[in-house]
Amino acid sequence: MTGLVVEAIAVAVLERPAYLSIADFVADPDMMALARAVAERNELPLDRLRFLADEPDRDVASVALDELGPPVDKQPVLLVRGGPDPDPFVTTLARMVAGRPWVDEELGLTHLDELGGTAVLEFLDWFMPDSGATVLIVDQCPVIAVEEASGRDGWGQALPSQLPAPAAVALRVGRGAGLIRVVSWGAGAPPPAMAYRFTGQGPCDPWIDLHTALAGGWLAAGDEALLHATGAGREGWALIEVTSAGVGHGWPE
Repeated sequence: MTGLVVEAIAVAVLERPAYLSIADFVADPDMMALARAVAERNELPLDRLRFLADEPDRDVASVALDELGPPVDKQPVLLVRGGPDPDPFVTTLARMVAGRPWVDEELGLTHLDELGGTAVLEFLDWFMPDSGATVLIVDQCPVIAVEEASGRDGWGQALPSQLPAPAAVALRVGRGAGLIRVVSWGAGAPPPAMAYRFTGQGPCDPWIDLHTALAGGWLAAGDEALLHATGAGREGWALIEVTSAGVGHGWPE
């Protein structure tokens, strides 16, 4: 482990996402082809699929990246997504690099599920060039399945009272000085209890809670905190230290 630091944090959460039915896309052959592929893969009828509405000004990935702002020099962008579900519109990776000349190269990591927000640190420690890197952690369901009559989703699970809120966290990561020093990370049970512990079931959750704590002035230079992600029989964690006064960026404020 070689001294990763987080220079800035930006977050975006869409509290009231809009999901559309297949009836909204009957005139779009590309969307219909994608919908049929998703339905076939999951063995579900088309009328039970709902697609996250394409609202570019409310796209959490783009908003978080814009809030973070460009780096001083060109650097790579790493997109971390929880699962393999296809994006029903333009892929997040292609959309987020369009019109951003500072992007040197782009990479995508998938299938990390809830551990993506912490597991990415190990990859960065090996991969990151001297220029640093921008990391975009995205937690959203572009396609969901519903069974409206029973109040259950397409896999038999009870539907939540509120649809899952798409979220994204953008991190500017480097080596040397920064807002946060990454002390260590790992998979499995985390270290003993820390004074500050941010736990969640999504890859963005611990980072969003950390951002809230920084923005609220709850953490001071020298404080340590544990970022902890939990899932289906899995855990991931990262131990961080606040190294300087300051906050990240966030939307909505």
